[in-house]
Amino acid sequence: MAAEKWIALKIGGSSLWVSGNILVVHVSSRKTQM
Repeated sequence: MAAEKWIALKIGGSSLWVSGNILVVHVSSRKTQM
């Protein structure tokens, strides 16, 4: 039970981290174009 919860949390956290990085890259690329 605890292990499954931890794995789900890790997967959710990594996907959140990836989307956060994509957002940062997108914003910084928009700033350099302006």
